[in-house]
Amino acid sequence: GKGCYFGQEAVVMLEHRGKPPRRTVALTLPSLEAAPPVPVFAGGREVGTLTSVVTRPGGGVLGLARLKRKVLEADAPLEVGGTPAAVETILE
Repeated sequence: GKGCYFGQEAVVMLEHRGKPPRRTVALTLPSLEAAPPVPVFAGGREVGTLTSVVTRPGGGVLGLARLKRKVLEADAPLEVGGTPAAVETILE
């Protein structure tokens, strides 16, 4: 790719071998207007999909999302439907 030194791609591919490019995570949101599937954004870029949600008894929403692994490693702030979302648990 552009801006890579020779052999960099091979190194990166070795580092990520055996790791799926996407992971399933549990997200917590204060609320959600839209019904899933809903795109998940980080820094204005789409990084995954919220696939299902349940409303918590005490308020708020718990959702399952498939997110790009790099986003989780970068620890970027997530947003779903204009609402901030936090990673509660990485399931796989």
